[in-house]
Amino acid sequence: MDAYSSEPVPAERTPHRYWALAGLLCSFWVVGLLGLFAARQAPIGAVRGRLVAAETGRPLAKAQLFLAPADASVPGRRRRLSVDAEGRFHLRGLHAGNYVVSASSQAHRLRERRITIAEGETLHLALEMAAMNPFLDLYCPQRVFLPGEPVQVTAHGFTRAEALDVETFRLDAMRVVADAQGSLWRVLAPDNPRQWGQPEQPIPLRSIAGLTLVAETRVVPPRDAEGVFTRRIPVPAREPGLYLVACRADGIERLTWMMVTDLGLITKHVGRDETTGPACLAYAVDLKSGRPATDAEVAIHQGGQRLSSARCDAAGLAALPLPSADEEALVIAQRGRSLAFVRLWGGSGEAARHRVFLYTDRPVYRPGHRVAFKGIARVLAGEGLRPPTPGPVRVEVRDPRNTLVYSTETTSSDLGSFDGAFELSTEAATGSYTLLGELDGEQHEHSFAVASYRKPEYRVTVRPERDVYTRGESGWFEVEARYFFGAPVVGATVRYTVMRSPLWPWMERDEDASLEEEDFYYGDAPGEGEVIAEGEARTDARGRCLVRFETTFRERAGDAQEAFFEPDDYDYRYSVEATVADAGRFTADGSAAVTVRRGELAVSLEPEWFVQAPGKPLAATAVVRDHAGKARGGIPVELSLVRRRWRDGAFTLAVAGKATARTDAAGRATARLRPPSPGDYQVRALVRDERGNEIPASAWVWVTGATEAAPLPSGASLRVVA
Repeated sequence: MDAYSSEPVPAERTPHRYWALAGLLCSFWVVGLLGLFAARQAPIGAVRGRLVAAETGRPLAKAQLFLAPADASVPGRRRRLSVDAEGRFHLRGLHAGNYVVSASSQAHRLRERRITIAEGETLHLALEMAAMNPFLDLYCPQRVFLPGEPVQVTAHGFTRAEALDVETFRLDAMRVVADAQGSLWRVLAPDNPRQWGQPEQPIPLRSIAGLTLVAETRVVPPRDAEGVFTRRIPVPAREPGLYLVACRADGIERLTWMMVTDLGLITKHVGRDETTGPACLAYAVDLKSGRPATDAEVAIHQGGQRLSSARCDAAGLAALPLPSADEEALVIAQRGRSLAFVRLWGGSGEAARHRVFLYTDRPVYRPGHRVAFKGIARVLAGEGLRPPTPGPVRVEVRDPRNTLVYSTETTSSDLGSFDGAFELSTEAATGSYTLLGELDGEQHEHSFAVASYRKPEYRVTVRPERDVYTRGESGWFEVEARYFFGAPVVGATVRYTVMRSPLWPWMERDEDASLEEEDFYYGDAPGEGEVIAEGEARTDARGRCLVRFETTFRERAGDAQEAFFEPDDYDYRYSVEATVADAGRFTADGSAAVTVRRGELAVSLEPEWFVQAPGKPLAATAVVRDHAGKARGGIPVELSLVRRRWRDGAFTLAVAGKATARTDAAGRATARLRPPSPGDYQVRALVRDERGNEIPASAWVWVTGATEAAPLPSGASLRVVA
């Protein structure tokens, strides 16, 4: 038998097979992770495009583009960006979904447009921005010029007319400062004594007495790409006097004024002595040299009358007694053709006998700190001051809630000074504190602050779902708290308050103006108004929570007649104030506001007359537009005339007439209503939008007869005693 076996020997396994298997497993693992990541990755898209002017097709380089999610299903935030010099924009990394895009510039606007961004695609947009209504502003950065000094005004605007018509007038300065009580507008609009500020309608300046045309010219200003101009215009006003400049284009007139004079005037109330009473001390100065104007004459005018006058002494000073009437007066200084004037308030009243200066060693303190205070008192002695006789001084300190936190009585020194100190409580409320010092029955005060400052660790941002709602819709605000290093504030307590306040039109609107202009309205500031909801929530893992609110207008308190008599004739501002408190009890605030409109239309009412005789037809015109300012034709309008009667401290209402009309192509609907008898009437117009929202407007008309008196609530009476 052989010593060696005949069985085959197996081949040796090499390590290459193990590496191959490991690589294959790693490949499957990587592919799986990539698939999982892709499955969890939000769908992303992009948008790019260009903004151009609709009327010229030229790019709008200064435009701002706004992009916001159209609904809550699309994550992300509202974006704003400036386009480049060619009007182009490109936004990447946007979540796929529906968005609302809009844009604005100095003179162009793109209304909100809904777009859809698809996953993995770039949406290309060509957006044309419509021109806004023409506007024109005229500025005079300096009101007073020396004789011979160059005078310029600046015109800024956007007009269809290429040229500006500019006129310069010289005014009778004494008529303005004396007869019109210093009001230029009372001279230009004498039929409206309450006029304050430039009238909206052009004024026939050449027909006004006291205005002399100095120069007229046409100016063609250079414009930028969208047609906006800013141009300095020289004014031929070299001689002393008061000048008015008028600039006109596209039916718009803007006015400004300036005074050319070498005379300056400063006034001060002083107590002359116990016999003559309070006086006005006037100081006239030469503006060119800075020396006293020794030859200037100073006079006080009140109610169109010259009450007193005096000539300045060698120091440029003149003292005149204050008018006894408690109303506005003018102090006028005149030297040659140069003029200067200062407003003051007449009425001597009971002048204080002391001047007390209170102060603390610091303007702001923390709770628990020591507050040191000091006071210095002086007695008014003619035109000078002297220390008072030493006597008792009572000192009090009150917190922001007017709670007394410190009180003491001390004695003033021979020099009229007193001082003291006290400790603030460690639990002292923060805010403004008042330090009161009472001397001989006169009370004087000073304020200081108590603050407990802590460096903020996070900030609170409140974002509305959208900026504008229509009545009846539900909306929400998103409250987000995020640390400054980027992490969300998780599980924080959010206390919120939702408020609403009415938005009232503050001026008559141009018929072509857009209703989207923000400064068309005024009302309470954000954070003020009627509280409609309060609550508490917690932030989620992203540091966010939602605050929902309803925009249904609640019925006004009172009976049905009052609700009928005073309908909601205005839109509302809804605002939310959110206070977030983290686990360490540190708080931070945030707020936001939206506009809630009564409906998709806007209506205004224009009665033919506001005062008229009974039985005479009264034409009432309702104007209906959408919120872009476009007239809406074919809209039914209900017009009614309601009579109010007062009796026993209450009123009753009766419908005196009704009519129905339909708006024409200009959005106007007119009906004639006939008030049957004298009295107080309300004219009402009511339209309904496609959602069924009722949108009212109202105006008042007084119908007077030969013996009819104005209606007054009971208790108001007038008796003539012989």
